[in-house]
Amino acid sequence: MEFKRTIFILAYVLTLLSSDILNADQTLDKDHCTPVDVSSQLGAVRDQGNIGWCYANVAADLLTFRYQDRLSGQQASAGYVAITFNQYANTKPNEDAGLISPAAIFSQLNGICPQSFQDTALKDSPFKTIRDQINALVSLKETFDQRKKERLEFSRFQELEMYRSSKSYINLLSDDDLRDVLEHSSVRTFPRKLVERLCKPYMIKVKFDLQIRPQLGFIEGVKDFLPSLLKNRKITPAPILGRANLVNDIHEQLGKDNFVAFSYWTRIFYDPTSERYKKSGMHASGIVGRKWNNKEKVCEFKLRNSWGKSCTSYTNPELKGKCDPQTGYIMVPDYIIQRTITDVSYYKKKKE
Repeated sequence: MEFKRTIFILAYVLTLLSSDILNADQTLDKDHCTPVDVSSQLGAVRDQGNIGWCYANVAADLLTFRYQDRLSGQQASAGYVAITFNQYANTKPNEDAGLISPAAIFSQLNGICPQSFQDTALKDSPFKTIRDQINALVSLKETFDQRKKERLEFSRFQELEMYRSSKSYINLLSDDDLRDVLEHSSVRTFPRKLVERLCKPYMIKVKFDLQIRPQLGFIEGVKDFLPSLLKNRKITPAPILGRANLVNDIHEQLGKDNFVAFSYWTRIFYDPTSERYKKSGMHASGIVGRKWNNKEKVCEFKLRNSWGKSCTSYTNPELKGKCDPQTGYIMVPDYIIQRTITDVSYYKKKKE
């Protein structure tokens, strides 16, 4: 198994080494910073709420952008992306962390559930945050399994009664239908299978597309395996592919009117003297455009975060006045993105 993993890593690296991704360059100057904005194709900025599903929100944006013709102006559900990823990645249904490109790929297997379904389901649920809702579904399944083990009849036990006495979407299912989902699922798979059953009338089937730029971070342990190889080939491991090269990759895709997801450290948003700066962690967002800032003489990315319309989190003095509280978008100089970027992901255009 370890031998196969090593061969896979080597093959993957050779593919990267032969691509244009590793051609180092500087960030864009005025002549090359042509204005681009694809935000109109994605809908309103998302709000991930109190759960760490930033990767799922930007993966849902990738799906929305890629399949916009099939979605007819609707957004893909970020919650369904997350619980689908957690099922196929064999993690807990309420797990926070995840990976962008695998999440987008997994979500194509069963179809895309619209964000409007998720929003309505959350609004009518007795649990008003995504984390509480997922935790409640886990509790419902665990209680059902325990009652089954004790050979108790399927009845209105407390966890179920919470839903039955509300306007929850679960009430669209009869006791028999709900029991069928509970019987044919595990704690890990129940949330996705339940949502799949409820969203079935609205589910949008799409043609499977693997033409998505894979994340290097998808390979476990790759950063421990590659440093000497990269050093011997005189390739700057900063990190692995080089941050400047990743920024250039974003610019290249924007030149093709493409939407790009990327991962990075959130400290670029915070005042360097603040506690949030010290405790910052990994995050994922999207880049929908760019424009030249003539006053500051810099090319700025239009960053699409998943924190709603609030601008209060952006305390870095370098970003003062760059967030639009009407939309939630923030303009960030490309050299600031370059400081902590770790990866990019995007669907390749059909002509590529």
